[in-house]
Parts: sequence; structure tokens; C-alpha cells
Amino acid sequence: QRMNDEKVLDDEGNLTAWVKEYGKQIDWEALAAKDEEVRKLYTNGKCLDFSRPEARHVVARVCLELHWNLKWECPRDRLAPCVPNRVAYLAWLYEEVLPKRDLRVIDVGTGASCIYPLLGSRMFDWSFVATDIDTEAVKTAKANVKLNPDLNIFVIKVDPDAPPLTSAKLLCEESSSITSFDLSMTNPPFFADEEERDSAVGGMHRPEGRAVCVRNEEIVQGGEVEFVKRIHSDPCPVVWKSALLGKKTSQAKLLTIFNRDPKVLLVKSSSFRLGNTVRYLIAWTRDIGQVALPFTFNAIDPIDLDELSRRLEYYFTASKLDYTLRSTQSFVQARATSPEHPHLDFFIIPDNNKTKISVTLVPPEAGSCNCSARNILANFNKIKDSLPGDIAHTNRRWRRRLARDCSTDYYTSSTCNNNIE
Repeated sequence: QRMNDEKVLDDEGNLTAWVKEYGKQIDWEALAAKDEEVRKLYTNGKCLDFSRPEARHVVARVCLELHWNLKWECPRDRLAPCVPNRVAYLAWLYEEVLPKRDLRVIDVGTGASCIYPLLGSRMFDWSFVATDIDTEAVKTAKANVKLNPDLNIFVIKVDPDAPPLTSAKLLCEESSSITSFDLSMTNPPFFADEEERDSAVGGMHRPEGRAVCVRNEEIVQGGEVEFVKRIHSDPCPVVWKSALLGKKTSQAKLLTIFNRDPKVLLVKSSSFRLGNTVRYLIAWTRDIGQVALPFTFNAIDPIDLDELSRRLEYYFTASKLDYTLRSTQSFVQARATSPEHPHLDFFIIPDNNKTKISVTLVPPEAGSCNCSARNILANFNKIKDSLPGDIAHTNRRWRRRLARDCSTDYYTSSTCNNNIE
């Protein structure tokens, strides 16, 4: 079934089930019916024989062509990507890190396949700068971009000894329209040397198991942790940096490093399993604006804007926050402050049924208050955790307060009775 816009995002801009479950529901028989090379890979007509050296390249080409409308070629001695794994990384970035369609992304170590720029541009219309240190890989990546001229991808060769992001930015300023980045991504070589590679139990930590590849696609000095640390220490301004890792221990080490770094404001991590393969994800930001991510919650009963304003007033008063409140025909806007809390701006919007509430909390700009970024983030998370229960009347604290205040004119008695049942 061929990919189209409706299959990637729904009308509200959320990922569809087709994307979230991609890889778990691929119909291999349908692919075999459409492609002669896939048919040849079937053993006894029942399953694909991935032990054959050409299998991964054939499957990658067919998935990209039939599912994602991408033309793709790759030398058989280079790493052929597992397309579902790459889709899962991109889907996580869109859903959990930066849910936008107009991003400028840099892919560090794109490889001959140029897989992330091709898929990311097709799925979300992202603009990409793809870098690599390997001359042959860059040549093949550029050829793949030429096969898909509707995508905005710029491929460049970088110096292996230069900072990976800064060097790319300097080259982009000379010859590309993309001169700043919202997001960096990388799927680095997993191993520090041949000994580590060969000792990986059962090949589970090797890129794509028994995949055919050249040395610099699976081995890098210091392994994947040192590779990511180089990206982290690069001073080039990027809103979010991210990586897909092959080992859980690598993710744990990087989480420790980022959580101890006072300049890192927010870290996100996850993992996914497809078949016997587990991959580990991590993303981090130093941008104070990125702690203001939207969230939603559900109300038990419909809440109109007037009622929403009243509940917000109660929340701010009970939380001992000074506030200003403004209600429009479609949303409520508020600013809350206290000696301990730098100001936070609230934009609260109910859906058409008035039961799903969308909230965006915007912290002050960096440098506009004396509080540290970590304190701002802590206050943000505290409000994010407490606000839904008070507004939706679902937490125990609210029920106690509501019972106590029913005798006051804060709410009418009928409102108290309706919400306390």
C-alpha cells in the first residue's frame, strides 16, 4: 500500500496508526507479489531468507519504493538500512521532541543510504543537511537525493577531525539555504573496535545483525558514546540534539552525563523493539524555550470557557500565585507569578466538545529573571503535574477543597453538588 499524506499524519497533525505500527504489519507476501527480487528471497514460499547477502538491500529498496514513494540505490558492500527502525526513530522525534513539519535538520553520519533525510523529508517535509566523512558514502547519498528531486536535502562531506555540527554549518553558509538547525540526529557506529564488535552476544548489538557494511559504518573511535559526546560538546546552536543507540548501557551513560550538565535543561529517552532488535533513543536540549511543550488532558464533564476561567482562578488562588486572566471566545490566557515562580504564561484551549483541554505553558525568556533554568523547569513540571487534576476535578485535593468551599460564594451550590458526586 503506497504512502500518502493521510497515512502519515491525521487532520490534527498526529501520527497515524499506520506509521506507529509500521514494521509490525508489513505484508511481505504483497511485496513479493509486486517485486521479482523479493520473490526470489522466499524460502519454500513461506519466509524471507535474510541470510542471503543481497536480502537487506532488496527489502530496503522495495519498502522505500512501495511504501514511501522513494527511489533508492546502494552498493551491496554498504550498510542497507532496516527501514522500520529508521521510521520509528523519525516518528519518535516528531511525536515526542519536535512535532513540527517545517524543521531544519542535520543528520550526522548519513551514510551511503542517506536514509534519514529521505524518509524525514518525505514523511514530514523537513529540510535536511546530510553529512559524512566518507567520500564514497557522500557520492552515493548525493545520487539518492538526485533520484528524489522533490526533497530538500543538501549532502556535504565534512572533516572527521572538525566539530561535526560547526563544520557543517560553515559549509552550509557557503553553498546552502539551510544555515541554522532545529534538530540534529545521528545513528552512530555502535562499536569502538573489532574486539567489541566480535564480542557482542549473538550479534544483538551489531548494526542490523549480520548486515554487510564497511568498517566505518560499524566502528568509530570511542564507540557510540564518544561519538554522541562530540556532538554534545559542539558549540553550534541546535534547538534539540538526538541519537539512536544500539546499547542500553550507552543510553544510561549519556543520561548520566546530560543530567549532570547544568546547561542541559531537558532530556528525553525511550526505546523500541522490532522483532529481536531493540534500539535506544535519547534527545536533549539547552534551549529554555523547549521546556514549554504543550500537553493535553481530558475532563469528566464539558467545561465552557467561563467555567474554565473560574477553575483557573481557584487553582491560582489555592496555589498562592498572583495572576492575570483574559478570556476570549476560543481560549483562556493567563500569567501567573510568585516570589518562587518566574512568570509562566498559560494558553488553555478546550476542543469542540469541551472535554479535551490543550495547555501550553511558556516560561520567561532566558536572562529575563534571576532564576536558573533548572528552577524554571522544576516549576514548570510542578504546575504541569498539578494543573490537570484541579481543572478537571479529578484529584483528591480538589474534592476536599470543593467540599470545604461549597458554603462560600466561590461557586454556586448547584456547581458544587454536580462536581462532588
